[in-house]
Amino acid sequence: MGKGGSSAPSSQTVTQTNLPEYARPYFEDVLQRGQAQSNLEYTPYQGERLAGMSPQEQAVQTQALQMSTPGQFDMATGLATQAGLGSIAAGQYNPSQFSAQQIGAPSLQQFQMGPALGVNAQQVNAPQMQGAQTGFDPSLQAFQMGAPQNVSSQQVGTMGIQGATTSFDPNLQRFQMQGPQDISAQQVSSQDIQSAQMAGPQTFGQAQADQYMSPYMQSVVDVQKRRAFEDAQKAQLSQNLAAARQGTYGGARQTLAMTEREKNLQQQLGDIQATGLQSSFGQAQQQFERDRAAGMQAGMANLSNEQQARVQSEANRLQAQGMNQQQALQAAMSNQQAQMTTSQQNLQAALGVQELGTTAGLQTSLANLSNEQQARVQSEANRLQASGMNQEQALRAALSNQQAGLTVGQQNLASQLQTQQLGTETGLQTSLANLNNQQQAAVQNQAAQLQASGMNQEQALRAALANQQAGLTVGQQNLASMLETQQLGATTGMQAQQANQQAMLEAQRLAEQSKQFGGSLGLQGLQQAGQASATLGQLGATQQQSDLARLQAQAAAAGQTRSMDQQRLDMQYADFLRQRDFPMEQLGQFSSLLRGMPVQMGSTSTAYAPPPSMLSQAGGAGLAGLGLYNMFQ
Repeated sequence: MGKGGSSAPSSQTVTQTNLPEYARPYFEDVLQRGQAQSNLEYTPYQGERLAGMSPQEQAVQTQALQMSTPGQFDMATGLATQAGLGSIAAGQYNPSQFSAQQIGAPSLQQFQMGPALGVNAQQVNAPQMQGAQTGFDPSLQAFQMGAPQNVSSQQVGTMGIQGATTSFDPNLQRFQMQGPQDISAQQVSSQDIQSAQMAGPQTFGQAQADQYMSPYMQSVVDVQKRRAFEDAQKAQLSQNLAAARQGTYGGARQTLAMTEREKNLQQQLGDIQATGLQSSFGQAQQQFERDRAAGMQAGMANLSNEQQARVQSEANRLQAQGMNQQQALQAAMSNQQAQMTTSQQNLQAALGVQELGTTAGLQTSLANLSNEQQARVQSEANRLQASGMNQEQALRAALSNQQAGLTVGQQNLASQLQTQQLGTETGLQTSLANLNNQQQAAVQNQAAQLQASGMNQEQALRAALANQQAGLTVGQQNLASMLETQQLGATTGMQAQQANQQAMLEAQRLAEQSKQFGGSLGLQGLQQAGQASATLGQLGATQQQSDLARLQAQAAAAGQTRSMDQQRLDMQYADFLRQRDFPMEQLGQFSSLLRGMPVQMGSTSTAYAPPPSMLSQAGGAGLAGLGLYNMFQ
């Protein structure tokens, strides 16, 4: 006995989803273009990314590398070394030992040489150099833009329209005639006057909106969308430049930022489209309401005229029928007595005149009444329309003036801030340049003053030493002459010995004195050499600082040139990225437009029910047989 097969599924549903035919080509075009863009190879950037060093910067670096120790340092070192060694040698002084012959002391005169002229070294006072200061004060002002003008809407009041009334009074008279012979009068039948009907007001729908909406609305919305898209492109360009400088261009962070920016752009474009459509729809609805009000007024006027025409036609018909009846009565009355003819004709004439006057007066009053009422209604409508237009124009003018005031205030504020910033930067640069020039001039003046003071002191010292040496020479010569005279005047050997002893002592004393003076003069010269070495060291340091400051200024100026070249290269690279990604941006924008369309995919669903089982068929047959059995019982 075989096993039973698997049971059939309980239900089966097949769903087919298709794009609308009008949207299929656009979606297929986006897919094809996207596939073509994805198959393109990577386009590398062939231009330069980094600006090289300018010739000015290379020249500054060459000068910086070629900088060496100032020559004043070597000269100062040599002078200081000589002064130190000379001071050490001068400090080792050994006094001489005097020896004199022992002779009897004759009666000799002691000749003395006058003292040498005193030599005083001049004091050189280094002038105090004060740092130059700039008194630049930018005096910044806080500019503020005034508040915009308040816009107030005018109130439009409606005046009550009073109904026009007529003062017509027919003032009818009752004419009577003696009863004639009885005659049969024809019956005059009056027909019912149908009231004129006016069609109901037209409703505002899609057709009316398309008719009254501005044909230039989409052009204005497209301009706003284009500006929004340009702003988004500028923001994207700035972010791409920043990412390229940071080296994160093409990363996941930039992709997320670009996706969010595209989403915000599409939302902004949708808001601009919705706002433009809503504004145009509201203006179209207002224009439709004005046209419908004018149409209703014209319809009411036509309705009144039609109703009056129907009343006039019925009056004319009744008048014509009455005239026919009068002619029949007159024919019948001609058979009556002759005396009734004159009375009947007079009575008929009076009634005809009265009826004609009454009808004409009533028609004139009704016409005047209708015209006056229509004139009042039209005047009130024109006044309301003019008031509404004046109010709308005044509101637009106030809003335009307010926007113009805000724009002018923003431009003036930006101009004032830019002018203040430019003046501040220019004043600061001028003050810094003047400060630098003053500082350099002070350094040069101080160096020249120190050099001139040192030369003057050295010349004065040389002149004093020369004068002192000349005085010593004259004194020595005078002393030798007096000693020689004393020696020649002596007549004995004692005198000769004394003269010799005196000459020996004097020579020893002069030699010792000259030795002492030479040591003192050497120490002073060595001191002057030490001071000169210190001055040369300071001048060398000042020159080196001046060279470094000049090189720094040249490097800053040359760096600005390289910075401008780098900005130019960055702009070229950004233009390359924008041109390379322009097809993808266009494709993304077109894809976003398709995503924003109200496209609903059509779907077809087919459900398959399971076939009935043998048990359910047998149960159904049993229930049907039971029903037939109960029916025939």
